Amino acid sequence: MVYMKKGLFLTICLFIVSVTAVAQQRGGGGTPEENAKQTTEWMTAELKLTAEQIPQVEAINLSMAKERTQLMQNSGGNMDSAREAMQKLTEKTEEALSKILTNEQLDEYKKQAAQRQGGRGNR
Repeated sequence: MVYMKKGLFLTICLFIVSVTAVAQQRGGGGTPEENAKQTTEWMTAELKLTAEQIPQVEAINLSMAKERTQLMQNSGGNMDSAREAMQKLTEKTEEALSKILTNEQLDEYKKQAAQRQGGRGNR
């Protein structure tokens, strides 16, 4: 009986560690700077950003990441209470990006961002 309890405890611990590791790999556990860099790298590859666009996009991504972190801290991690503010932040970001990206790049960004968000909404 004692061995079963220890085994169950170890299994639960391993599960928690693995879930945390996966979340960090997906960018959920980094600093705003790390998240902005990761997003910019994704956008550079997927949208084929020019050398001129990269620093501008990175500045927008950093600003968004900092605001998103602040929103989550203010909401106590409760996504439901932060949902409306997050939507406004997304719209603000898209507006800023529309001044830098081509129409084709912006369309692709919106398409891929929607796909990425679709996967997150099912958690």
